[in-house]
Amino acid sequence: MRYLRRRAAMKADRRGNIAYYLTLVLVAAFASFFVAAMGYLNYRSTAIEQEEQVISRIQQEMVSELETAIGFGKNFENYYGMEDVFASFEKQFTGVTPFVIDASGKLLNASHADGDDDRTVRQFLASRAFFKAKNGLAKLGSTPVVEGSSKALFTPVRQDEAVIGYFGSLYTNDIFAQDLQKVRLRIGLTAVLTVLLESVALAVFVFWFRSRQILKRFTENMRNRLDKHLSAAIMAAGILILSFSMLALCREDYRIRTKQAVETSLTNLKTKIQKVESQGVNLREVEGLQEYIEERVRSLNELHIVRISERISEVARTDENSALITFTFDSENGENSYLYLEAEISEQAIEAKMRSIVLILLSSLIILLIFVFEMNPLVELISARYIRKNGKNHVFSEERVGLTLRFTGFLCSMAEYMCVPYAAMMIRESQDTLFGLSVGMTAALPLTLEGLTQMAGMLLLPRFVKRYRIRPVLVLSTILMVSCNLAVFFAGGTAAVIVLCRALAGIAYAGMKQASNYLITKGYETERGRSENISQDNAGLLAGATCGAGLGAIFSSSIGYPQTFLFSAIFFGVYLTVIFFLPPWRQLAAHSQASGQEASKRVNLRSVARLLFSGEMLFYIVVVGIPLNIGVMLCVTLIPAICQTRGISSVMLSYCYIANGLAGIYLGPALVSKAKERLGIYPSIAAAFALTAVGIFILRVPPVMVMIVVSSMALGFLDGFGTPMVTDCFLSLRVVRDTVDESTALIFSVVLSYVLLTVAPMVAELLLLPGTGPLSPMMIGAAGYVAAAILILLFRLRKQTRR
Repeated sequence: MRYLRRRAAMKADRRGNIAYYLTLVLVAAFASFFVAAMGYLNYRSTAIEQEEQVISRIQQEMVSELETAIGFGKNFENYYGMEDVFASFEKQFTGVTPFVIDASGKLLNASHADGDDDRTVRQFLASRAFFKAKNGLAKLGSTPVVEGSSKALFTPVRQDEAVIGYFGSLYTNDIFAQDLQKVRLRIGLTAVLTVLLESVALAVFVFWFRSRQILKRFTENMRNRLDKHLSAAIMAAGILILSFSMLALCREDYRIRTKQAVETSLTNLKTKIQKVESQGVNLREVEGLQEYIEERVRSLNELHIVRISERISEVARTDENSALITFTFDSENGENSYLYLEAEISEQAIEAKMRSIVLILLSSLIILLIFVFEMNPLVELISARYIRKNGKNHVFSEERVGLTLRFTGFLCSMAEYMCVPYAAMMIRESQDTLFGLSVGMTAALPLTLEGLTQMAGMLLLPRFVKRYRIRPVLVLSTILMVSCNLAVFFAGGTAAVIVLCRALAGIAYAGMKQASNYLITKGYETERGRSENISQDNAGLLAGATCGAGLGAIFSSSIGYPQTFLFSAIFFGVYLTVIFFLPPWRQLAAHSQASGQEASKRVNLRSVARLLFSGEMLFYIVVVGIPLNIGVMLCVTLIPAICQTRGISSVMLSYCYIANGLAGIYLGPALVSKAKERLGIYPSIAAAFALTAVGIFILRVPPVMVMIVVSSMALGFLDGFGTPMVTDCFLSLRVVRDTVDESTALIFSVVLSYVLLTVAPMVAELLLLPGTGPLSPMMIGAAGYVAAAILILLFRLRKQTRR
């Protein structure tokens, strides 16, 4: 019997190992392919933008020739030889249809005017997108007008400074697909190889390393932590290998594209010079040829030098070790010698451009790494669910509740922030209005109404939770959110639909927040457990906001604004699946009943008024709540303004946001429970405010770029460490404990934060007022945080004295 039991146990362990391994491989494969897809989409947008800049540049050169001819008396509306202009343009860009329109948008001429191209152009000019954009075509530059899958670039044609028409080109992104196919296949192959390497490494880890005798000396808790950290390290190593491989592939492809773009412009210049020479003009006798060439290549920053020379031999490279590459075009002048148009490409300029592109791609990959790291709790949650289903004892676990809060908060926040900014952008793009408001005011309505309905939902939905339980409210809220996002996706830019759906989405989001509040208040046994729950939920929200904003930017630039709502709906569906099945709902209910947490206090308006206007609460609002919310907003108000005034690039600003996010997601939450045990709540908040004061002060200290990043990290630490501490502080206030139960107190805390966040940006803007010296607004702001820290310590000392 003992042998049979041992054998059955071995079989169960083997099945458990296989299930654990498959879970790890599936998560690793999903993470790798998702990172590869997002990395490719991000680079695809960059590559297409570069190609569009080339098309726009050639259009400008074509228009310059047209304007010269018009200046000599040619009629733009009946331009003789426009077919030759179109033919020259199409020779350089396959699949792009050139056309010209007058100032009112009427089609004057198009390539292949008697064929399908003419009908396609006319359909585009009759579209809603063109109708709403045509009054501002002259300001677009290399930004295309988009209608469905079709795009058009417009360059104004001027006569005596007045716009008399536009040279346009119509195309779809399909024309770039062939050029991007090579890098897409290479990224896909790299992802497959990465998954295979991860699978092998995970197999060694699960089936060999975990069975070593030395591990049996550790406690079960230590073995679980070792499992979690080592599996996460293997997947992180795989993602790092994949990320740097993609960076190398994209870098090389972009270098080739940059040189091809320069060659295209030089080929066009060569064609113009040959056309002049074919008319019998001796280039040696042309006055102003140098100025003409300078004007044509002025925008090509990648060129080191352009010259026309007379040589017998043609040189392909100036020097094998040189950083300069020479393109040579010969032009026979009818004599025994040749003229050469030579252009030397500056490798230094290309390297500078590449550094900027690599930094942009790297910032996106860092956000994707955060996404992968936040996926790791899924393995542990699935593993715990699998063990429970196999009949093993499964008791209430604070750690599992914390993981659930972090992962579900991450999914919910990511899905929300992925689409929220693009509701306003869709309205601005469609130029649709409501109630006689301007486009700008209409575009502000979705976010405003969503915020108001979120606050209303947070206050009203707890009654439904108590009556109908949490999971029905959760399911209905998520279904409502998914339906709203799908409606926005299918409705396009219709303002009425967007505004209504975002207002309903606010109620749905409040419903989903009830689930996290339930897990926070019912899922702990000790004070440290409550702090950990609040901290993990806050960290998940910050990680989700960081990743959601990054992924939303990738989706919107690659496939359009409406698609962000489609992917948001998909992620909300994943969120519902995870939060419905993986949390220990039965254990939470049993623990809540056993600990007496089900009892709730009756709340009325009089008790709420007494709560809000008590001295303790007013002190909390003025000294704790307002400074916290101002500090949280500084990274999205003060830091960008400083970067703008100091001329710091947007790439650097993106790294400031990343530093802010990393500090808030990982550094702050890691210290919450330890700080609470060793220092206490009030000294911890005072320390966070003091660090914020330092973060504001160092913005005046050189080197500015380094200090901005350090300040961003300090503000991120305030969000990740200070926010859960302040929430814990609110729940521990005597007036709050005596008036409402813990679940209601947590809701009041969230609503109060919403209210203070609406005031915080206006106060934060005061720090941007000009001033120098110790009485400048920024120094006064830093001193204000020091004062708040001192007052908090005095408040704590007074409470201890009373005890």
